[in-house]
Amino acid sequence: MKRYTQLTREQRYQIDAYRRAGWNQTRTAAQLQVHKSTISRELGRNRGRRGDRAKQAQVFCEARRAGSYRPRIGVSEWERVEALIRREWSPVQIRERLAEEGQRPVSHERIYQYLCQDKLAGGTRYRFLRCQRQRRKCYGRPERRGQLKNRVSIDARPARVERRRRIGDWEGDTLIGRHQRGVLVSLVERKSGDTVLAALPRRTASAFREATVRLLRPHKERVHTLTLDNGKEGAQHEKIATSLDTRVYFAHPYSFRGNV
Repeated sequence: MKRYTQLTREQRYQIDAYRRAGWNQTRTAAQLQVHKSTISRELGRNRGRRGDRAKQAQVFCEARRAGSYRPRIGVSEWERVEALIRREWSPVQIRERLAEEGQRPVSHERIYQYLCQDKLAGGTRYRFLRCQRQRRKCYGRPERRGQLKNRVSIDARPARVERRRRIGDWEGDTLIGRHQRGVLVSLVERKSGDTVLAALPRRTASAFREATVRLLRPHKERVHTLTLDNGKEGAQHEKIATSLDTRVYFAHPYSFRGNV
């Protein structure tokens, strides 16, 4: 199947010359190797008061082409995007918010392109992005920070924990602040939802252990299990288990706390 291509400036001058020479549309189309309906449309829509002329036809064509362009994303959408960028929203969050507001959708890739173009033009909007580091894909790169020794998977956790029918099954996690500044330990009791928090002076295994033991020691009689994520701050999980006389389990990699 042939693809549609527009007539060029040279072809329009040829059409004009053939018309002046008395050629009909069928012969002209065969000479230019286009369909005769193409010649018919060309003569019909590019005719002026003085008939069909090549220069005039090209001007009409360029005017239609320029007038047909409509930006898919309007000014109002970009103004909303910029407002959210300055509030340090991520492109993914902006995409979801625009969808919730019923506005014309803008993909997060297009927002990144917009910020990149602004940066190349000397703009500073990119500085509102939370992460300023260049991200690189890792293809099968092995973990270099070491593994959690004697890690016990959540699969070995008693089934009764999943049913949330008793008090004393806890979940632990760390919350990282903006720009990687500030670390919180969050411990949540699964059935009641009671939460205890503590700030860490640094994100290390020893600091995490000390804060976890300090937070849960008043509830030691009601600490049957503790489920952690796979962060390296949980490396001293065996000492935590000994101090609290409990069992520590680890969630599946990349799972959210709500799924453990």
